[in-house]
Amino acid sequence: MGPVTVAFREMKLLRLAMEAMEDITEGAAEEQIVTAVWAQQRELASIDSQPTEADVRKEIPLALKEGIDRGWMTKSSDGTVFSLTAAGRRKLKPRTTGPRRQHYLARMYLKRFTATDLLLAVYDRTTDSVTRQSVGDTAVVNNLYTLQDPDGSKRYEIEFGFGPSEAAASPIITKMTEGEPITVDDRFIMSVFLGNLVCRTPAMIETVHGMANEVIAWFAQQFIDRGLLKSEFERELCEEGKSEEEIQKLMADLSGQEFAAEADGKFAMTLALHSAIRIADVMYLRNWHVLTIDQDRKSFVTCDAPVMLILGHSGKKAKGSPVGFASDEANVWVPLSAKTLLVMEGWGEGLDYHVARERAVRGINLRIAQNCRRFLIGRDERLVRSVARASGIRRTKWKPRAATSYGTNIVKLR
Repeated sequence: MGPVTVAFREMKLLRLAMEAMEDITEGAAEEQIVTAVWAQQRELASIDSQPTEADVRKEIPLALKEGIDRGWMTKSSDGTVFSLTAAGRRKLKPRTTGPRRQHYLARMYLKRFTATDLLLAVYDRTTDSVTRQSVGDTAVVNNLYTLQDPDGSKRYEIEFGFGPSEAAASPIITKMTEGEPITVDDRFIMSVFLGNLVCRTPAMIETVHGMANEVIAWFAQQFIDRGLLKSEFERELCEEGKSEEEIQKLMADLSGQEFAAEADGKFAMTLALHSAIRIADVMYLRNWHVLTIDQDRKSFVTCDAPVMLILGHSGKKAKGSPVGFASDEANVWVPLSAKTLLVMEGWGEGLDYHVARERAVRGINLRIAQNCRRFLIGRDERLVRSVARASGIRRTKWKPRAATSYGTNIVKLR
């Protein structure tokens, strides 16, 4: 298990420990916390690999220490009783208010591609137009990460959850832009930030949405064809007031048909974000090469899907082949600023710096443009127009990597 995964589990354990203390009694002993957390872990569907009680016992002291270090908990003089502080209670309070306009590219990230007037040149591939606009108006979607409780209350935990990672990563990106060494902790923070950068974009969410639709449709068809869902459908149709004849006719019509599934968009969003920590774990273990531009007149562009998966040293995009972030032959390119690009390849946790050749900068920008979902972003209009024209994306529409046109019957899933 890599260091990112361990740290992520510690954070989950910390929150569970705090919730467990709320559930039992103020001033719970560590033995009670361990037992309660283990019980919650077994019931929590969002955690992939359920740890054993031994795992919890091993890691809970680290989680409790973090809670004390952050001021969320206090412990008794003999170290056996823990209590929540006011800050800890606030940490557990649901976030029911938050911003409607939510950035999928961090503002601190976008600022690194602005011109001297602090504006961005944003090219829209669907309209072949460029707009000069502020960071605040770029890469933003209304309520992209907002969830809703069963009672209708809006929840903003995901949106607020990005903030600490962005704030921690910002000075590290500056270090890398200036060619400075980074620490092991810096690498961990950057890996988490980049994992989120992969998974939080509309491009990734739509891709996961398409994949979910395909997989769910396949399972639905298998269940229908084998009669495994017959009783469930019949029950629901009866509740809707359908007659026995109508039910039998519908079941006969469904048998042998191909299905398309329409998964809920928020389900796709949370499923995409769930992959971030796994990708971060892989990124941490890669060799990192930082390419910098030493010419004022040259710069990198970025886009609304800035993390690129590239196949091998040829620079050929990994399309239609089973290559992922953990594949040995996969390289990852990420523009970090107008003057800096991060390349990940191989394994070994290495870090070095290189000056990018002038011709290489052009080729990299073309790859970035081809990876964009809709928007290509740079310092000036001339640059983004030139790159868009040369890359062949003008007046074209991006398509998710997963197809969604599977059959004709729609199974809506919430």
